[in-house]
Amino acid sequence: MQDGIIIDSGAWTILVNPRHPSHARIRELAQGYINCLPTAVVGELFFGAFNQPERIEIRVREISNRLRPFRIIRPDLEICSIWGQLMCQRKRDFGDTKVVKDYTDIWIAATAIRWKFPVITLNSKDFNWINGLMVFSII
Repeated sequence: MQDGIIIDSGAWTILVNPRHPSHARIRELAQGYINCLPTAVVGELFFGAFNQPERIEIRVREISNRLRPFRIIRPDLEICSIWGQLMCQRKRDFGDTKVVKDYTDIWIAATAIRWKFPVITLNSKDFNWINGLMVFSII
């Protein structure tokens, strides 16, 4: 796979919204990379759509259309192994509550580590405990 960049769900919502004040910054960071979304991010995006009952059909259609230019990366055995290691590290260092809260971020990190891709995020604190992970923070 060519050099890519992992985009988390918060960064994705800004990247697909040209009117957002941070849009240009994210585009600049992502330029020259294949823009990649782990399946965990895609799931989060659809969760957001289904969590708005009055707008489900519209939101699902919008998200589906906006996902087209992105490469979606599905977990393979190596990603799953890295995820398991990170989950154990997080549980050992911070306890069960933190592991449950960070479940999706750990899938994002495992995908980035497996492919040696940086992550674009709005919340670098969600990833700063992971050694060797390159993170571009927007805020």
